[in-house]
Amino acid sequence: MVIRSVNTDALLHWKLLGVHSARLDMGSRDLNVDEKLGLNCAWYADVLLTLTG
Repeated sequence: MVIRSVNTDALLHWKLLGVHSARLDMGSRDLNVDEKLGLNCAWYADVLLTLTG
């Protein structure tokens, strides 16, 4: 997930919020009856520095 901040100087500044890592779903749901949960997992940017540093 990356968002762009608006800047009037025509320079684009990007900030890393996190990285999408997986989608969650229930393995026991009936595909013909039940809807998808639409849940997602993400690593926040501050945790990424700890994990890779």
